[in-house]
Amino acid sequence: MREYIEFYNPYAEPAEFDLLFDFRLLPAALEVQLQFPEIKTVEPLEDIIQLPPFVHLVYTARPSSRVMVQRLMLAPFGKAAAFLSITNTGTLPAGSRYTFMVRQSGTRPAAGGSTYVVRIGGAAQGPKLFIAPSHDYQLYRNTGKIIPDVEPLSLPPWIKYYAGRAGRPTR
Repeated sequence: MREYIEFYNPYAEPAEFDLLFDFRLLPAALEVQLQFPEIKTVEPLEDIIQLPPFVHLVYTARPSSRVMVQRLMLAPFGKAAAFLSITNTGTLPAGSRYTFMVRQSGTRPAAGGSTYVVRIGGAAQGPKLFIAPSHDYQLYRNTGKIIPDVEPLSLPPWIKYYAGRAGRPTR
């Protein structure tokens, strides 16, 4: 998954914001990398993010962690951006879904955020459905026998009464 995210300053004067990337609900098999264009923070970005050493300004987040960029300075009506890349480095079930949150907050009431869904490719494996033997085509292909329908013993006795009233013969 690759996602481009923008953060805005809605005010006519410079403002300070915090960016929170909450990856705690993601499994450790999903590697998260963040990349920022040149952005201004009160302190150097390397001191704020608190991540392992990085190469070429690509930050790799610890598995299932929170990443916070603190005190991001945005010009009046300015914007900042982040490029997010999530890679499956393990063997997660096909079709599974995981969520994470990105939030922008500041000292003023302006705030924003979104919840993102990471979906692992492939068809999800659902529970095996029960198929009555009389309707199971695979059983017929494997055995070559047609299994007749039988009257279910688990139905309540009044079912026959209602079936008879509908014009259907009862047994």
